[in-house]
Amino acid sequence: METITIIFKAKITNYSIESQEINLGGVFPAMFVQHEPDTDGIHLFKIKKNIPHTGLGMVESVIDEASLEIEHFWNTFEHVTNSPIFPVDFVTYEYRGQIHNHMNKGVLGIGIPGIHMTATTGWFEINSEIFHKKYDFNLLKRLNFAKRLPDPISKYLSLYSLIGSPGKESQKEIDQLILEIDPTVRKTASPKSNQLETTFTRLRNEIAHHRNNTSIFKTYDEIKLHLPRFQAIVESIMEKKGLIR
Repeated sequence: METITIIFKAKITNYSIESQEINLGGVFPAMFVQHEPDTDGIHLFKIKKNIPHTGLGMVESVIDEASLEIEHFWNTFEHVTNSPIFPVDFVTYEYRGQIHNHMNKGVLGIGIPGIHMTATTGWFEINSEIFHKKYDFNLLKRLNFAKRLPDPISKYLSLYSLIGSPGKESQKEIDQLILEIDPTVRKTASPKSNQLETTFTRLRNEIAHHRNNTSIFKTYDEIKLHLPRFQAIVESIMEKKGLIR
């Protein structure tokens, strides 16, 4: 058997990882993370795999396997640290001292500026327990995806859809979930049913349906205004249901 090193390049916003070996165990791969200095958050994530040779799809197989492993690590790390991770360029691999390119499925995005922190040597050992909590990985990926979206309306609707995902809740039930987290959220009567709806459900419905005395410009401005608060409520609901914590 020979060793091939799969190399994933990614930009981390608000956080940096000191160059170090990481071995969390469980579903997480053993890897070496290399922080590229003076690159505005670029890190190389290196995962070693054994292959008998480089023919008959062997390279594609281990790259696919490593891609699933790094995706799991990235999404968990992003959630734990609240630091968006964006794959950059191509997946590469090192074999017998030579670097080869391989297409990357990831898409480069734009991060959100914030306080920058560093995962120093030993940080992963100290925080290992957090990585091994039982996350609903599909919902965690959807939450991270929604948080990365740059367009406020797309981000808002993606976050709203997450609340209804676990039990296919109605809007009335979604509002109950919202009010359990924050009972001070304003409620107004729906012009369609005359039932009370929270600000967040009202805004969702103004996007989805025509309502008199509203405009897309006003709704857009309101969504931008309320989005940070709504995101915090959605994450709290998911944590309370035991879906992401």
